[in-house]
Amino acid sequence: MPMACSQPEERIANAATDPDIITSLPGEIKERILTKLSIKEAVQTSILSTKWRYTWASIPELLVKDDDLVSNLSTIDGAWASSRFTKIVDLLLFIHNGPILKFNLSTKHHCPEAFDRWILKLSRNGITTLIFELNMPSVTKYQIPSNFFVCNALQHVDLSMCAIKVPHGFQGFKLLRSLKLDECAITAADIENLITSSPHLAELKLLDVKVEHNFRINAMRLKCLIISGEILDFQMNTPQLTAAYIELSNTMPSPARVGCHDLYRSFDGLPKIQIIGLLRFSIQGTPVMPSFVFLSPLQKKGLVIYILTGQSKIHTSCVGVSLLGYTGKEFWGRSDEL
Repeated sequence: MPMACSQPEERIANAATDPDIITSLPGEIKERILTKLSIKEAVQTSILSTKWRYTWASIPELLVKDDDLVSNLSTIDGAWASSRFTKIVDLLLFIHNGPILKFNLSTKHHCPEAFDRWILKLSRNGITTLIFELNMPSVTKYQIPSNFFVCNALQHVDLSMCAIKVPHGFQGFKLLRSLKLDECAITAADIENLITSSPHLAELKLLDVKVEHNFRINAMRLKCLIISGEILDFQMNTPQLTAAYIELSNTMPSPARVGCHDLYRSFDGLPKIQIIGLLRFSIQGTPVMPSFVFLSPLQKKGLVIYILTGQSKIHTSCVGVSLLGYTGKEFWGRSDEL
């Protein structure tokens, strides 16, 4: 007499005989699987079965990398490869039939007209996370179109090699929580405009930027600030700031390098600051630290300042603050603290 299978054994047996167990997964599970894949891999799942054919076309997150789409064209004429790349992405966006909440583009092709089309499409699809990682060899930067500024649902923005001009009448990104601009061309006034009109901004990264005028970071909820580049001076009104890394380029004219009085004074108005990384920071040629006069003894005890690359003589009147000497490489090895 055959023994009856237990329930776990029966489920395993049924799974083993199911010819298409993956297809029977709930739609939201399949979408979650597809969002972990590149767009090329997601589209390739169409051959699994008829039920998978257009599943990828409704996933809310798209990762578009030119290495995935035209990797075999690396030795072919660049213009032809760029044309091929844009046609593929155009087709993918045309077929896509659901909201696109996250769009991550990584490309070395400079295709401004195509980029404009894609941002227009995204602006109509409730985009919340936009990443434009442009690795173009030329110094030409992509001019962000005006319809980018009507993406009212944006929460996370990461742009590289872009030129940004905030249009007149910009209403702000009311839901924006993180903003990263890497090697972007932007004026001091537009930086102020973007920050001020993003009331929920908690993380700001301005990397390798060149700003020729003073500007003010007025962000009531900002907690993490990272700034590097050719910057004259700036002020901070950031009462919630807990971590900051500031690197001033030594390519600025000498009066700028020994100035930064607004920045210096701003440090004394950061009641919640815990971690500071400073590189090439000086007042009148001598590396110094702010006094942090507004901090209580307990707050000062928890504050750690990382002094980077060659600033061996540090002057501070702030008793209780820890000063740690690091090279830039060592500091970034601990950057998870920021």
